[in-house]
Amino acid sequence: MSYSTLIVDDEPNARAYIENLVSENNALQLCGTCVSGNEALRFCETIAPEIIFLDIQMPNINGIETARALLRKKATTPIIIFTTAYDQYAIQAFEVEAIGYLLKPFSKEQFSDIVKRAVALKETVIKARFDERMQRLFDSYERKETSTITAFNIIEKGLEICVQAEAIEYLIADSEYVAIHSRSRKYLKRLTLELLAKQLPQPFIRIHRSIIINRNLLRSWKYLNNGTYSFHFSNDVTLKSSRSYQQAVQAMLSPNDI
Repeated sequence: MSYSTLIVDDEPNARAYIENLVSENNALQLCGTCVSGNEALRFCETIAPEIIFLDIQMPNINGIETARALLRKKATTPIIIFTTAYDQYAIQAFEVEAIGYLLKPFSKEQFSDIVKRAVALKETVIKARFDERMQRLFDSYERKETSTITAFNIIEKGLEICVQAEAIEYLIADSEYVAIHSRSRKYLKRLTLELLAKQLPQPFIRIHRSIIINRNLLRSWKYLNNGTYSFHFSNDVTLKSSRSYQQAVQAMLSPNDI
């Protein structure tokens, strides 16, 4: 991967020297050269270079002032490497978040070393932005995943059937599907009970690894033993909870019921 690179220097020989070094470095791709800070600022309004080799001593607006102007545009701030014949600018260079500077005349090896630092920093920034984007996608998925289900749309023989959640008595995992039981019949939908446990509204409670029930449509329930309960629905259907869901079941039942 190569990074777009801008050279800013008012000296023709210096520009040519850096341009030659950029052309020999596989990590860099020259996108332009400028002879002044003002020209560089205008250039960066239309093209956003990722790395800038910026001379400090230039007429009108010097490199430090140019970097400060770029820094105010945080969204497009590139990695800045100062190139200068003077060594008294080190503190100012770091104040404008430059990663360092090359003291003229600098060698090919010095140039290569600072480019490696710039590339490493750029890759760190790219990874951080990627991680941030992934986190936003994950958060969006989580919000979608935990949105409340009020109805199920089920396709049967080419027809779409809408089953309201409030009409469902219980749901049972059935291989890759979930069997959705209303008072009158059963429907199959390709879902996971794990997902439904997050999406179904408050009256629904998971009582078993494979079972979710609707408390509002219970006929009766009974405590059995060892932390298990039996729940009775219409058509004499009885479902039994497992011990691992004892706390969830007790939280569903009122204190007077337990």
